[in-house]
Amino acid sequence: MRVLTLFEVNTIGTSRAYRESEAIIGRSGAAATFQIHTKIPGGMEPESLSAHDSSVSIEESLDTMNEIFQEGGFNRFGLSNYLPGDVEKIYEYCQLRQYVLPTIYQGIYNPLARSAEKVLFSTLRRLGISFYAYSPIAGGFLAKSKEQILAGSGRFIEGSPYWEFYVNDSNLTALEEWRRIASTAGCHSAELAYRWIRFNSPLKGGLGDAVIVGANRVAQLEQTLGWLKRGPLDKEICDRIDPVWDQVKDSSPLGLRD
Repeated sequence: MRVLTLFEVNTIGTSRAYRESEAIIGRSGAAATFQIHTKIPGGMEPESLSAHDSSVSIEESLDTMNEIFQEGGFNRFGLSNYLPGDVEKIYEYCQLRQYVLPTIYQGIYNPLARSAEKVLFSTLRRLGISFYAYSPIAGGFLAKSKEQILAGSGRFIEGSPYWEFYVNDSNLTALEEWRRIASTAGCHSAELAYRWIRFNSPLKGGLGDAVIVGANRVAQLEQTLGWLKRGPLDKEICDRIDPVWDQVKDSSPLGLRD
């Protein structure tokens, strides 16, 4: 919490899926200083539906969410991983019934997963919903070399979800170019991704958009937040980043294709 305060971060995200995270945050008293974002299964501020549980109708889920809101259970309602068309249906259902409206959407977004730019972002803008980007360095893929990935470094064990998501010929070729761009920019390849998504991507802080930063250690968190203090990338660097997405977008299994 000391590091978060130092770098003027005011929000902490958690979930039941993150082991003891919720309990630790609760015991720490962080809620007195920070906004706490959490999720419900299948899916406080905001309470979030994190992808739809097909065993329960979305209408039933929304009815329940509004009841919890009316009881003071949370302050803001968020969605995660829904297709643009489903976001519109959810919004319209809530609006017609004068339910709490979703105001935050959490989705995957990074230089190798930019499908959200095509339809989702315009849908969210029209509905007044902010976008919170998770996996800004592609689960660590953009922080590693091709050799490290193929050796099974970190999460990238063959057969794992991260391997299936990211390890293909197009992405590995793009990763090599990404590291060359970072070298030209004089920064770490992970720093390049964080700064691009924070300052040079279509995300807009003035509209409430945000980047979700994860860390295993305090030192790692401090390093990442320090990188973000360096500000936007130069135009000539940004001009080399869009072609990286052009190279991988047709083969990317990630993102939304509504």
